[in-house]
Amino acid sequence: MIVPTPIGNMEDITLRALRTLRDADIVACEDTRRTRKILERFNIKAKLISYHEHNEKQRTGQLIEALKEGKAVALVSDAGTPGISDPGYVLIQQAIREGIKVEALPGPTAFVPALLLSGFPLKCFSFLGFLPRKGKERKACLKIIEKAPAPVVLYVSPHRVQADLSDLLEAFGPIDGVIVRECTKIHEEVVRGSLRSLLDWVVESKPKGEMVLVLHPSEPDKVEGQECKHDWLNKTKELIEKGESVKDVAKRIQEEYGIPKNTVKREILKETNERG
Repeated sequence: MIVPTPIGNMEDITLRALRTLRDADIVACEDTRRTRKILERFNIKAKLISYHEHNEKQRTGQLIEALKEGKAVALVSDAGTPGISDPGYVLIQQAIREGIKVEALPGPTAFVPALLLSGFPLKCFSFLGFLPRKGKERKACLKIIEKAPAPVVLYVSPHRVQADLSDLLEAFGPIDGVIVRECTKIHEEVVRGSLRSLLDWVVESKPKGEMVLVLHPSEPDKVEGQECKHDWLNKTKELIEKGESVKDVAKRIQEEYGIPKNTVKREILKETNERG
């Protein structure tokens, strides 16, 4: 049984989740200390075993055997829904392969309230979890964001938020964004603005706690503060004809018009192909 737990406010736990935890023979949890606090709050006694990213492959076999013996296993993470940027996938996948019934309870996950608080249209959206730390995976993720249906939701840690915002600003320019910090907790905070203003806020305030970043890339001719598409395209052509490099042109257009560098580079490539 996949059991979501509150992401901050204990009152968000459901009656069904409490019953499931009471009835469980084993509660597999990311951190036994944190889960024990939840159980003690609601006077629940259960056998806890750790199940986290460093031991999930080892523990999965043990839990599968327990399930085959008919024992009730509840899977929880430190906060939110197991398997969504938290351990759980390996056990869920193996249980399905073994033909074991898997049930998932509805419940808290940080990106849903963050999406609602963003105020962006939500006919569709993309959730990408945490940005990879560096290298090819990080660059590949930035390319996915560029093409993904908006708004795009990312999880951000306080230790990496400045680096993440810097790279996103470099890639996409000052697009609109919202940071929701400490969602559902006492010190919940919602900060709205361009990526540039969000980066300035992070540098100045040095926020702590887990954060959700919601991005809403605009069409190139609708970014706040920029002139019409015709103007920046003409400026791009003018700079290229003067012999400036594609890299320098992309940087200058982003600074003057707020156009993402990748968009400028695509237009230059398109122009070159048409000429050529």
